[in-house]
Amino acid sequence: MNADSLNIMTKENNTLAIAPQRILVIAMRYLGDLMLSTPLLHTLRMAYPDATIDVLTYRNNAGLLEGNRDVDNVIETIQHQSWAEFGYLLKRIFQHYDLAITLEINNRRYFYARLAAKNVIGFVPQKHNKGHWKKHLLTASVEFDNDYTHTILEIAKLGDLLGIPAQLQQVAPYTDHKIDVPDLTDNPYVVLHTHPQWRYKRWPVTNWILIAEFLIAKGYIVILSGGPDRKEQAYIEEIFQPVQIKSKRIVNLAGQLSLAQLAKLLASAKLFIGPDTGITHLAAATGSPMIALFGPTNPVKWAPWPLAYTERKNPFQKKGDQTINNVTLLQWPEDCVPCQNEGCDLNRESDSRCLLDLPVSHVVLHIKKLLNLK
Repeated sequence: MNADSLNIMTKENNTLAIAPQRILVIAMRYLGDLMLSTPLLHTLRMAYPDATIDVLTYRNNAGLLEGNRDVDNVIETIQHQSWAEFGYLLKRIFQHYDLAITLEINNRRYFYARLAAKNVIGFVPQKHNKGHWKKHLLTASVEFDNDYTHTILEIAKLGDLLGIPAQLQQVAPYTDHKIDVPDLTDNPYVVLHTHPQWRYKRWPVTNWILIAEFLIAKGYIVILSGGPDRKEQAYIEEIFQPVQIKSKRIVNLAGQLSLAQLAKLLASAKLFIGPDTGITHLAAATGSPMIALFGPTNPVKWAPWPLAYTERKNPFQKKGDQTINNVTLLQWPEDCVPCQNEGCDLNRESDSRCLLDLPVSHVVLHIKKLLNLK
């Protein structure tokens, strides 16, 4: 059978006539979004072990799927395509699949999905929102809830459409490549990921310096993680340089590790501390004990998913410090938290007062609890 002639789903009751042989999952947002979609990939693999499962994602996110046995092929693209790149992508996916699943409410994603397969499932806006008509573009759909359902549980609803049991655990990338960092085998270390993509999610540099110095004083090696972007590395150097002057027990690995290597590093860390960013979701998936610093973001929807949490209900509430399994989530109790705005000035490059006001002493208190320090 080929995808040109095959209809695997009946639209009346969303049931599968036969198991799909080729599946395309379209996940083209940020790194954290792709991490939160890995339970769906595992759901599909468990339900259809003989199917070919491909993922269409951005090139800079593709490393998150390294070593993932639920995925057969990663189709990489870039955000701003040339016409030649766009044409190549369409040629590669055109009517090549029995089933396409899109994880975003986005016109271009619908377009890709409809070209890739006759049978398409995905999200649509709720009935009272503009764009609900898009449900007619899909074989079966779920109304997207942006406020009251965690993203992993939301994505699990797509598996429900197919009538297959939901898997809720994330799958971290894997590699056999060694991490060339001395003195980590016999020394406990803590990983600090200090730089989210947007300013409104940042905690002040001076606070990170104090946290690093505290951990070093307690006998830990501090490892700074980060990506290859020049601005990000410059930001991390602002933390690294003043601490290094006082102690050599700080290591800057920004831009030196693949995502799979970073996952291996995180898995053996005594603690991870980071803001609302994709690497924080990755840390949660590795099982590392962790502290997530949240400001305006709604934790009901976007909190890191705790390891071994399998309930079909939100792990975190909207407000307050909370610990579920390996994830400790900290919020400073401003009345407006979480406002779900992009900074106090309503743009991504503005500060968030709730993060600026989150004191070092409050974070240290939770570090002491998790590391059993006095």
